[in-house]
Order: sequence, then structure tokens, then C-alpha cells
Amino acid sequence: MLLADTRNDALLVRNNLETARASALAEAGVALAITGLLDPSPDTRWQPDGQPHQIPYGGGTIAVALVDENGKVDLNLSPLELLDSLFATRGIDADLRAQLVAEIDRRRKTSTQSSPLTLGRIQVPIAGLSSRNAFYSVEDLRSVPGLTRADFERLRPFLTVFSQSGRINPLTAPREVLLAIPGINPVEVQALLEARTNFGTNLNPASLPPLTAGQQYIGFVGSGGTATVISTGTTAGGASFTREAIVGVTNTPLQPYRIFEWRQPIDGGYAAEAVQR
Repeated sequence: MLLADTRNDALLVRNNLETARASALAEAGVALAITGLLDPSPDTRWQPDGQPHQIPYGGGTIAVALVDENGKVDLNLSPLELLDSLFATRGIDADLRAQLVAEIDRRRKTSTQSSPLTLGRIQVPIAGLSSRNAFYSVEDLRSVPGLTRADFERLRPFLTVFSQSGRINPLTAPREVLLAIPGINPVEVQALLEARTNFGTNLNPASLPPLTAGQQYIGFVGSGGTATVISTGTTAGGASFTREAIVGVTNTPLQPYRIFEWRQPIDGGYAAEAVQR
């Protein structure tokens, strides 16, 4: 019995150590992504396009991607019909969709003016932050009665409160968001996604095949102001840990970036998908 307990204790310590190593790798990936996002050279700057960076690091590996917040659907700014369409394509039933849209509309109408973000005596301009917000985090949507955690997690990766407008950037939007545009042609979405992959860093609006429907929901807004970092660290022993952070570029020398959210995803499925795209 003593030998079995000792063996189990040793195994527990080893597993905890491997998890800690994987967590450290994931957090190192976030730091590397922030450095890449702030790179002053456009040739080497990391693009928030969801494309994975595979990095050997510290005896393990890091898979890290930047996902542009301007490629998501904004709870504060996007048209309600676009939000409803996203909810439908993510499997939310009609009654709950109506409840969610009504609550979003109500909060938008009743939101009050807030003061600018201030650090000390300095007002900090953060891309995507408005002085008038009904939602300050996507997590705020969880307060709507009837929305389960499972439903919310299906929506979370495609929602934002940090977009610069209510329009979707087709240069960076994921497939799921593009397919949620009302009236969109899935064949055109596939052609656009393939063009984005083929052109890589040389991508520009003129390179893209057209999306003939949903133009009122699309805008070539700038990318890179605010992005979600998805970083998965894997040790040599196979332990894995995913860290997500939402990072905003401030364009101020005293604080060039700000971390809005820092979390470990409940379900790592989306993170794994993002770093494999």
C-alpha cells in the first residue's frame, strides 16, 4: 500500500509539473504574439489572420495564432439581423435567438455614456473601445436567461466587443462568420477563403473574388488594432495547455498594448481548430 501511494504521489507530481511546463509554454506564446503584433516592420509583423505559427521553444512546441477582432460580429455595433443569423448558423433555436436579439437591442438602447479609459492622468485610445457600450465583454451575454454555457461557447469565438465598426472585415473573418452573413453564397465564401490562403501576406481587397450578397455587412476595416491570441503549449512529454488573451494596440509609448482578457478556454476545440487553419 505504501509503495502504491508513493507511486501515485510521484505520478501526480510529474503530471502537475508537465501541466505547469505546458502552461508556461502557452504563456510564452502569448508574449511572442504580442511582440509580433507590435513589430514596426510590415514585412515581419504578425498578421491577425488566424494562421498558425508553429514554434519549437523551451524543449516543447508552441502553436500560436492571432485572430482579428474586426473579423467577428460585434455585440455593440453589428446589425441585429447579422447577430441573429450568426446565432442561427451556430445552432441556437429560434426562441432563444429572439430572446438574445431582444436583450441586445434593449441594452444598446439603454446604455449610458461612459468616461474614456484613463491610465493615471493619461487617456488611452484603444482600438475598438467606444465611449458608449452596452457590452464591455462577450462574457456579458451569459447573463441572458436561458443561454447555457454550451450555447455560449459555440458563439464566443465569433463575437467581439472590440471591433472598429459593425462591419465584418472579409480579409480576416473566419469561415463561420462569413457564412453567417445574410444572403451569402457559400461557394463565394469558399473561393474567398482559398484566395486568402493563396495570396498570403500579399493579400489586398483587389485580390479577393467578390461576395455578391451582404455588402451592407462587409467593410475593409483595418486589422491589427485588437486581436485574440490563441496559444497552445505542448511539452515533449505530450502535456498540452491553451491560453487565450485579447490584446489591444494602444499606439502610446508608455503602454503600447493592453491585455483586455486572459483566460483558459473551457473547451479547447476552437483553439485547436484556429491554430491548424
